[in-house]
Amino acid sequence: TSMGTLSNLHAASSPSELTPKMALLEAIHYYNILPLSDATALSRVSSLLGERRVDLKVMNSEITSFDDVQDGPTILIGAFTNQWTVRLTSKLRFSLDESPLLSRIRDRNAKIQPDWVLHRDSAYSAFTQDYAIVARYHDSSTGSITVICGGIGPNGTLAAGEFVTHGEYLAQLLSRIPRKDWERANIEAVIGTQVIDGKSGPPRIVAVEVW
Repeated sequence: TSMGTLSNLHAASSPSELTPKMALLEAIHYYNILPLSDATALSRVSSLLGERRVDLKVMNSEITSFDDVQDGPTILIGAFTNQWTVRLTSKLRFSLDESPLLSRIRDRNAKIQPDWVLHRDSAYSAFTQDYAIVARYHDSSTGSITVICGGIGPNGTLAAGEFVTHGEYLAQLLSRIPRKDWERANIEAVIGTQVIDGKSGPPRIVAVEVW
């Protein structure tokens, strides 16, 4: 089985340590915090697929065409760092929304939007929660299976990478699917993680959509 992984992995220098009062937006622009989390999630996913002897081709999302995405099953790493994650989730129940100072996951079915939000002008040390989208579904626009693993912020992406590569977390997700043929089901979930001193806690399931 051939599978492509799209991520935004630019090489950039990183600080020796994160400044506690540094705003997340500043950290992203100057210290490449989000791509670092993408790289970590990609490493976990590629290691798992390597153990299962699945061929993997890693591609930069910024130079990936629609033809590339249609070429076969695709794993999208990262959320706002990956244009394809934003584009393809726009049609799903849980989608991504961003403004200059706010990044969030939206729930199409909610009258009042959940607090799955990061205020990008807040100090990085002020974040106590992060959220991510994980999904596996057949995308009608690409004609193939798409897997998504991307957080609002870096901790969300790290938690999503941990979630999709550990059997106990996936078992929790499958236990919430009200159908026996889960292998054919389209699944999208919102994953939350507690953030303490900049580190991600265990991922937890916040919401699930199955169709």
